[in-house]
Amino acid sequence: MRFRQLVLARIIEPTSKIDSLRVLAEARIDTVSYATVKRRLQRYADDGWRRDLAAACARHARLGPASLVLYDVPPLCFETDTGDGLR
Repeated sequence: MRFRQLVLARIIEPTSKIDSLRVLAEARIDTVSYATVKRRLQRYADDGWRRDLAAACARHARLGPASLVLYDVPPLCFETDTGDGLR
């Protein structure tokens, strides 16, 4: 599975790696086997590969060496003493 496909699946529906294959199939995007996904993940975890990807993204966004990028992911956490059927 190409990295782009895995990212697309996560954008469409944040879910597990194995369930990403279902998401891609529902979006009519060609998929590969889960074994292939697992094999490719080793490459994506490589420091050099991640550094190259980060550099490519920075060039695409025209970020300079002193740029600051803030990325916010709101937590899906609910704190309450009483339940309401959702929490």
